[in-house]
This record gives sequence, structure tokens and C-alpha cells, in this order.
Amino acid sequence: MKKKIVFMVVFLTSCFLAVGPICAAKPFEGQTLSVSTWSGSFAKNYTESVVRAFEQWSGVKVTVVPGWSELVTKIIAAPPDQPPYDVLLGEGRIYTQARINNLILPLNFDNIPNHKEIWEPLKKFPGYRDRYGVPYQGAVVGLNYLPKKVPFTPTSWKDLTRPEVKGRICLDRAWWLENFYLAAYLMGQTNISGKWILDNLDKIFDVIKRQLAPNVKVWYKGGADLFAYMEQGEVWMAPYYVGSSYQYKLKGMDLNFLFPKEGFNGYYDYQMVVRGTKKKDLAEAFINFALRPEVQAEFVKRQFNSVANRRTHIPEEVRWFIMNTSGEYERFSVFDWEPIEPRYKEIDERWNKEILPLTGK
Repeated sequence: MKKKIVFMVVFLTSCFLAVGPICAAKPFEGQTLSVSTWSGSFAKNYTESVVRAFEQWSGVKVTVVPGWSELVTKIIAAPPDQPPYDVLLGEGRIYTQARINNLILPLNFDNIPNHKEIWEPLKKFPGYRDRYGVPYQGAVVGLNYLPKKVPFTPTSWKDLTRPEVKGRICLDRAWWLENFYLAAYLMGQTNISGKWILDNLDKIFDVIKRQLAPNVKVWYKGGADLFAYMEQGEVWMAPYYVGSSYQYKLKGMDLNFLFPKEGFNGYYDYQMVVRGTKKKDLAEAFINFALRPEVQAEFVKRQFNSVANRRTHIPEEVRWFIMNTSGEYERFSVFDWEPIEPRYKEIDERWNKEILPLTGK
């Protein structure tokens, strides 16, 4: 009998040490969790790479709630103790709105030990600095072009203003901050912050009016919109997130993209815990799991975006357009919404009045 007991103890100990979570107890098993994500292909890629793996590891049933700008308004509209999701995923503007409205909770980093493994430049971000959000993934804007249409090889953001592509470029109609960064590059600015943009707002509008708008064929509403114009040959060149560009390239689209010499920008998502949740520890366990290098590697294989954990293996074929060194992150100008959000309505109205009428809607 003693031999059987000793054998069982040794077996269980070996099992735990060898495969960890598979044999280990699942403290959250049988519970439910709700997480938000971006709509479209992102939701599918996020679900398949992160959510399903977490469900298998934890025994938790996870509900995924896709959305866009309404992610914050849904929290505001819900009863304070009944949030629409427990985990909020969102970039700088979502984070800023959530903080201003006290919609997210400070994080217990003891429950998120993988936060220590994120790239050092990401630790300067406001959400991480204030411990209300942990950077998860980001999308970098590159210059996309059709090599059989554009009669030169682009190297600079200034190529969008060349006469050879007059009436053949496409810019975002609603996400004007991306266009402001583009104008900043044309002005010779590489160290771009929200404060710098506000200090130079009139000059930025003037650059867009005089140098960019005359070359715009149409203002796109979203990625599907843009790539449809490019597939039809109506648009030859446009700034857009290279992870999405690569997905279209894999589908057979004759498309090239590059990071211009002046620098590059984009957004970076935080994962946050929503106020009113009764599952804060579970939400933090999910955030920590999503930061695992093997989980982030699976996400990269599907979404082709940059990820926060510096130990993540990036496949060789996509390393050239996914940030994977501290130096690349230092060059990355992330959209800085913190000083801009209080003036959002004012700037948005000016954009709609002064810029969009300059071309077809």
C-alpha cells in the first residue's frame, strides 16, 4: 500500500513539473469571462490565438465582444456593477476615454508577472506607467503602393505629394490623427507628441490642404474600403497598417509596402480591467496569459502585428515589418491621444469642415 501511495505522489509531482498547467489545478475552472476586441478579422485572429488557448488552459468559458469606438460608450451606458465585458482591449484613445471616465481599475501587477517581459519603451506608455493597462499588441503604419502603377520606387512619406500620383492616393477620412502624423513627417518632424501636434495644429492643417489633399482620389472609411480601391486600380498609394497589408499580399494582391526613411507611427493596444467586474483576479490572469510568448507568437502568425513580450519568437519571413528590437520601438511614434482627447470634438469638426470637402466623399 505504501508503495502505491509513494508511486502516486511521485507520478503527480512529475506530471506537474513536466507539463505544468495541463496537470495543475485550474483555480478558475467553470467560471465565465467576457473580453472585448476589435471587430473584423482581428476578432477571429484574437479568438483563435488567445481566447481558445486560455479556455483550454483555465477551464473558463470566454465570451468575445467585438467593437470599435463604441467599446467605451457601452461601459458608460451599462449599470456600474454590470459591465458589458470584464477585460477591455483598446489603443490610446480608448484608454484615455476610459481613464477620464473612471471606467477601468488599477491593476495588481503581482497577478500579471509577464508584464516584466514587455519591451522597455512600452513601459513609458501612460497606461503602463499609471498601472491601469498593460501593452499587448500594436499596428504599424507603412506606405503601401502598387508597383505596376506607381512609376517610381517610394522611399519617403513625401512621395505621397509627387505629381506622378496626383489623384491616386488615399487617406483615412475619420482617423485624422494618423494624417496629422503624416503631415508632421512632411514638416521634418520625427519626435511627434500630442502636445507638438496641438502646438502646430494650424500648420498641420495647412500642409494637409496644400500638399496632400490635392493628390487624394478618395478618403477611405476602413481597410476593406481602401484595399478595394487599390485592387480596382483607382488608388495607387496609401498609408495603412502593414499587418493588414501583408494579409492582402498573401491573398495574391500585387502590393508592396515599406517603412519610409522619416520614421513610422501607429497605435498600440492595452488590456485593461473594467470597473464593476466581480472577476478582477480572473481578468488579470487572462491578461497575463495573453502576454505569454508562445501565445503572442500564435497571434503574430495570424494578425502579423507587433507584440509586447520581447521573448516572443517572430518568424523570419515577417521579421522585417514587425517590431522586434528596442531600437525599432524607440523609433515608433505611437498615437498620443492623452492631450488631444479633451479637444477631440473641436478638431473633428474642423477636419470635417476644412479638409474632407476638398475631395470626393
